[in-house]
Amino acid sequence: LFGENDVIKSLESMPGIKLQSDGSTFYYVRGGNRDQNMILIDDSPIYNPSHLLGLFSTIIPDAATDITLYKGNMPASFGGRLSSVLDVHTRKGNDQFTQVWGNVGLISTKLGVEGPLKKESSSFLLSGRFSRLKWLFQLADNNINKFSFHDLTGKVNFKLNAKNHTYFSFYTGSDNYFSGNTGINWTNTAATIRWTNLYSERLFINTTLSASGYDYFLHTDVSKNQRWNSHIANLNLKSDFSYFI
Repeated sequence: LFGENDVIKSLESMPGIKLQSDGSTFYYVRGGNRDQNMILIDDSPIYNPSHLLGLFSTIIPDAATDITLYKGNMPASFGGRLSSVLDVHTRKGNDQFTQVWGNVGLISTKLGVEGPLKKESSSFLLSGRFSRLKWLFQLADNNINKFSFHDLTGKVNFKLNAKNHTYFSFYTGSDNYFSGNTGINWTNTAATIRWTNLYSERLFINTTLSASGYDYFLHTDVSKNQRWNSHIANLNLKSDFSYFI
């Protein structure tokens, strides 16, 4: 829609998945409800993965390196949702040289930078997307004060030695819609720290600490700061190992 690449909308080409409507990022898997799908970014759950009331997803395609969809037989390590799990991993960044990229579209502007902190041993990635819609909707309604969304994704990757790797990643995004003295806004935040230990040639261990939160605000009177808030948060610590016989 409007020339915007979207990770979630591409899922419609897979069997068993149906989008709520044309141009929507809300999807159903094998007849389940849309809230029965879990979306993870680097092991942190994202509770409201949509912008503009479902027109765009919160995942920046340029920052993602691997996307896996489980429509059944979800691994127990993901916790639980009834319909599906969408596991998204972000890029670690270029550890050889620094590069900057970006583009400008009808809906949003995207900008990213990545490069080595120390060549071949550590790297970073920072990617942002910012909407450019306010002027368009103000043509229809002069009372609109705010009409915007943004996403920001970052990752820092370290190779401590031959057997130990660690990374820190974060995501934050929000939507703001204010007209006159009322409005709504919501915010997603997520962060992950992972340590990978190659204990031996046959055994490696992953330890992950992840946290995420979601806030939804309904502003009934902006001048008097009257608002209603719904909040949910999650903190998860897990360790898993793989052994090759």
